[in-house]
Amino acid sequence: MLATQKGVYHYEDGKLANFEVDTSDLSGWFYMCCVVIGEIMDMARLRFKSRILHFWVDGIAIEGDPYELLCYIEYLGFQSKIEVINDCKLVNNWLIYLKDGKKKYLHLPKRVQVSDEEVKRFLEYSNTE
Repeated sequence: MLATQKGVYHYEDGKLANFEVDTSDLSGWFYMCCVVIGEIMDMARLRFKSRILHFWVDGIAIEGDPYELLCYIEYLGFQSKIEVINDCKLVNNWLIYLKDGKKKYLHLPKRVQVSDEEVKRFLEYSNTE
């Protein structure tokens, strides 16, 4: 995984002697992927605005037949697939739905605006690590 970050605990004689964070050298690319995927999702949202219920990271909840949206995303150069969910409802920032007969919960964070300057600062930061 691009964003892998794990804590490494070092013990001596059963006591914690040291702790360090092991971060993937590719972790900065994870955020770049998020930016690109976010742009694709935004393009899809604008094109299919009357049918998009919600999108988050790499998934779009859409009303009706999703085939045209699937084709659009693949036209943009990204593989996609369709997963059918039912009984979808939004309750206090939680998307609650049925998938393959099982009840699922997805917490939806509030959308925040990120300026071009913030993205540039991040990209400069991730290139210096």
